[in-house]
Amino acid sequence: ATPCCAVIAIDRATGVATARSRTGETFRFEVKDAALLRSLRVGQSVAADFGTGKVTVNGAQPCCAIIRPAEPVGRPGVKPAEPVNTKQVKPAEPVGKPNADPAEPCCGITAIDLATGIVTAREAATGRVFRFEVKDAALLRSLKIGQKVYADFGTSKVRIHGLEPCCGIIGHGRN
Repeated sequence: ATPCCAVIAIDRATGVATARSRTGETFRFEVKDAALLRSLRVGQSVAADFGTGKVTVNGAQPCCAIIRPAEPVGRPGVKPAEPVNTKQVKPAEPVGKPNADPAEPCCGITAIDLATGIVTAREAATGRVFRFEVKDAALLRSLKIGQKVYADFGTSKVRIHGLEPCCGIIGHGRN
């Protein structure tokens, strides 16, 4: 299989990687083999066969199922999608809108208040400043100034790691 795409994000908790083709289209694929998941790196080339819905890593046999972008992952009962034709994959919406491309963080952390759990971030595209509350103490302690996060202003939710929102946006405006 000839590599066509590059890995742009890896969620090791759910075993889902996101890749981008040379045409700019993104897709996700599920890596069930733990050793392969550990060896996968952002920027690594992979081959995708959208006809069979399979991804090949390191030129070996196809290993991983392509997941349609709109389908949730990491939840019980979610099955891999049927084969996807790249011409049918809907391009990601602009950052900061509902259903924005999960592979592209939109915002950077500018302040962290460990006492209250309130984190301030700025949306790179617009300069919009917003705050969100992190209730998980371990997650709060793991955050760093400048760290990239994903914000969905439509649902007022923030994702820090992975595909599931962790935190609610509590205020936003312009700076």
